[in-house]
Amino acid sequence: MTSSSSIRQAREALGKRLREIRKDSGLTARELAARAGWHESKCSRIENGRTGPSDDDLRVWSETDGGKHDGGPMPPEAPRDPQPSGGDSDNK
Repeated sequence: MTSSSSIRQAREALGKRLREIRKDSGLTARELAARAGWHESKCSRIENGRTGPSDDDLRVWSETDGGKHDGGPMPPEAPRDPQPSGGDSDNK
């Protein structure tokens, strides 16, 4: 299997799972796109594996899941940004 086909398959599997999450939340792709401020075709491109989601796309997806997380912390398995090292303003 070539690396490009592996990447494509992983993107398709992720898209399939994101579709399941959206449907379990009771949202249509159009409703999710409207809540996220996306063009309505973006959900379809991501769910069908034609476009890989960015970290921000995944964060928005998790925050617009029909209120399951109600603005609380993201689930532990969700990707997170690494914490900035040094120079942080809390260390004054």
